[in-house]
Amino acid sequence: MQKTKDKDAGLLECIASEVGCMYLSDLHQARLLETIRKVVFAIDPAKYSVSEWNDAVFYITGHKAEFETQTKAKDFLLHDKGK
Repeated sequence: MQKTKDKDAGLLECIASEVGCMYLSDLHQARLLETIRKVVFAIDPAKYSVSEWNDAVFYITGHKAEFETQTKAKDFLLHDKGK
């Protein structure tokens, strides 16, 4: 997958692109967790809505949560031990 800088790309698409995933479902692979975290670390949380961050947390970790802020959701992705 080519890296995309499309300003209309969603958070999951951005993460998948930066990680180098061919498909979004590749984000479920435990072996990619550290790379995913490095990519997430570099993302400005304000660039995406709270809803997109909550969806990304669920999609990547399987943890259903409703974080109140983008930063809280990002922090969860960076520190979750679930995978």
